[in-house]
Amino acid sequence: MFLPEQIANAKFTPISTGTYSAEEVDAFLSKVASDYQSLINDRDDLRKKLAFLAEKVESYRNDEDAIKTALLDAHKMADKVSKEASEKAESLVSQAQTRAGQIDDEAQRQANECTNAARNQAAEIVTNARNAVASIKERAQQEADRTLAGAKSEADSIISQANVQSQSIVGESKKQFEFYSAELVKVKEELEGIA
Repeated sequence: MFLPEQIANAKFTPISTGTYSAEEVDAFLSKVASDYQSLINDRDDLRKKLAFLAEKVESYRNDEDAIKTALLDAHKMADKVSKEASEKAESLVSQAQTRAGQIDDEAQRQANECTNAARNQAAEIVTNARNAVASIKERAQQEADRTLAGAKSEADSIISQANVQSQSIVGESKKQFEFYSAELVKVKEELEGIA
């Protein structure tokens, strides 16, 4: 491939009559060299654009991987919160049942120790104790249900927010990816036209 300087400085051996004008040949070669230099400059610019666009496409691919990782982490966190809430609820129910059993046993022992004359009082104590047990069980179950519902709601909210954010980022990334991919195709076509 000739360099623009080689075209501009080309020398020809003069011959006899019928030769071209040296001034016209020099002017033409100067113009060709100038156009040739412009084409080289355009080619270099297109190569730089191509490298930039390729870098952008790679960047968006990396962003997509990061989004997938963040979404997976959000799912894991939601699962962890749900599991911890379930374990806490089970623990509360178990403690309430243990306590209820202790109260019931104590009430039964007191009833057995009472004399025949205090049977009515013992029966009242047993009834009150059983009502307390039922109330404790009910409150413990309600607390467990509220805790579990709150945890599930929080987990659903985390997943929902992560999905909305990831869809927004993925959508924007895809738009940018498509834009730079189209630009990349244009640059390649321009390079092929120059070549």
